[in-house]
Amino acid sequence: MAVEIGWRLERETMNPSCGRLVNVYAISRREHEEPQEDHGVSQCEALRFRPGGSGRLSPDIIRADREQTMEDGGLGQVPERSADWMRQADLDLSQATDSLRLAHYEWACYAAEQAAEKAVKALFQSFNLDAWGHTISILLTKLPADVIPEQELIDGAKVLDKHYTLSRYPNGFDSGAPGDLYTKGEAETAVKIAGEIIAFCKNHLR
Repeated sequence: MAVEIGWRLERETMNPSCGRLVNVYAISRREHEEPQEDHGVSQCEALRFRPGGSGRLSPDIIRADREQTMEDGGLGQVPERSADWMRQADLDLSQATDSLRLAHYEWACYAAEQAAEKAVKALFQSFNLDAWGHTISILLTKLPADVIPEQELIDGAKVLDKHYTLSRYPNGFDSGAPGDLYTKGEAETAVKIAGEIIAFCKNHLR
């Protein structure tokens, strides 16, 4: 059985503006085997491309379902690169600390969020898992049962989750730029929480 992995665009038949990119696992079976049933993952009609073919619609051997990856919390098996992810987490935390010192409080909060997120993804990598998404508090609850942290750390992650968008975009507020509205106290808290999450992740690396 040959597996071809790629990306395609789903579009609703009656409404071409309805579309999204999804990961495709195209499963090609031997000719004497029955084609695998298509499991759609959206209300849009999928454009199904035959592996190695012309790109014409082919609903027979394509399965548009990332093997229940998203149902399992957005996790999939990947090569182990936890050291790379953790190194970048440390660099992001250093950037957060520098931004705090320079009174760039919104950027300190965003860098702190990034540091914690990458540390959590490093932890997943150490289990040969890949974590999809940016909501740190949810990712922490998707860790193996014996590694899930206490609620206090998850609540701290929720503080960082709020900074993923608000710290960067003015349209998160009625008026004013994030740099006008973020405070030193918020930045100090974000850097502290990020450090705690990084320490937790480092202590649980496999």
